[in-house]
Amino acid sequence: MKTTRISILCKDQQLSNQIEGDLTDILGSDIQIMPPSELFKKATGDGRSLYVCSGGDGSLNKAVNEIKDQGLGQSVEILYLPNGTGNDFARGTGLLGLEPRDILKLAIETQPREIFVGKVNDLYFINMASFGEFSKVTPSTDPRIKNLAGRWGYILKGLTKLMNLELQSYKYTIDDGSITEAALVGFFIGNTKYCGGGFISAPEADPEADSLDFFSVGDMPLPSIIELGLVMQSNSEIDTKEFNVSHSKIRKMEVSSERPIPVVLDGEPYENTEMTIELSSEPVLVYLPETSQD
Repeated sequence: MKTTRISILCKDQQLSNQIEGDLTDILGSDIQIMPPSELFKKATGDGRSLYVCSGGDGSLNKAVNEIKDQGLGQSVEILYLPNGTGNDFARGTGLLGLEPRDILKLAIETQPREIFVGKVNDLYFINMASFGEFSKVTPSTDPRIKNLAGRWGYILKGLTKLMNLELQSYKYTIDDGSITEAALVGFFIGNTKYCGGGFISAPEADPEADSLDFFSVGDMPLPSIIELGLVMQSNSEIDTKEFNVSHSKIRKMEVSSERPIPVVLDGEPYENTEMTIELSSEPVLVYLPETSQD
């Protein structure tokens, strides 16, 4: 039997020890636990390489960026144990609600799935990129509120932000099309449907499809923005004639603005005045349950 090389990304040492014990029970004794740097060096050798990530969307983002930066998207397999506040990637792929041990068993019961990832300049995201005003909720939400209130923490902070919305002017092209100039509240580019602890912001996103879901929100009165949010959360079809929104499938987008564009990639903040947003040419390998889209 070939050796399985394993790295565990987990901030809680006690939980990390528990994961290691469960993996030994499930995969047998022929495993080697090692730091990520060693895993990456040996990833193209005999056996398989498994990166186990326990945490929220930000932790998963870290694992994906490490793997992609090494050019090992097809060599290192990801086992993701959702253990954060939002858990939006897990929500959109069927992992949320599964017992950790059942997720670990996927490594012997199934094959990893090819999951596409997005890229903003040199940074990757596997779940959601939120731009403009929509980027300002997650990073600025007090961690104590997030931990105590979970999804309500995002809602409370979001309602506060709605009272002080600021438009930003953008120039952008989608898939080498014509230049669009627009003043927007912000926009989402999704690889799965959810952000902010369960809010549907990319209604048709599918991480196994070779496209990203683009959804922009233009200038609207506050009551209309609130109504739009309610419609989106009901998963109903959005009437683009009623709301100042745009929705399309994209593979690449070039966007610029006179002032820095704030963006959050799977919960991790970033900003720049010019961005190239595109679908990465190489997917990553992730273990998911058979039914991964709700």
